[in-house]
Amino acid sequence: MEDCLPDQVRVDHGREFYLTLFVQESLAPLRTNTQRDPHRQTESKKNLRIERFWVEVNARLNYPIKNALRHMEQRGIIDMEFEDTQFYVSSVTLRVARVGMQRTVQAWNHHPIPGIYRAIDLCVTLKPSHPAPAS
Repeated sequence: MEDCLPDQVRVDHGREFYLTLFVQESLAPLRTNTQRDPHRQTESKKNLRIERFWVEVNARLNYPIKNALRHMEQRGIIDMEFEDTQFYVSSVTLRVARVGMQRTVQAWNHHPIPGIYRAIDLCVTLKPSHPAPAS
């Protein structure tokens, strides 16, 4: 993959990927291999490699962050009713998630996939955090 633009995106037949398919179709001329279809819809069980990765992301990143934020809110450490608090919490959370995602990708890239017997590199580009809210 060049500049983190995949030649082909595989999705199942759910509706959650409509925007991804639209973007992939729109960017099709920019791909390295324009001979391949920009996307391919298959059954979820045929997307097993990426399904495993998302299980890993959820276990290492999404669930722990969500649980920590919920715990802090329940104990009164943060009050998400205020816009300033929402901004600051989301700003810190994005930075924590970025580091966690980088570590998850690195760990993923260093383990072999059963049946493939080699690691499959992922390309993840993480964008900077959003700007501060207007006062």
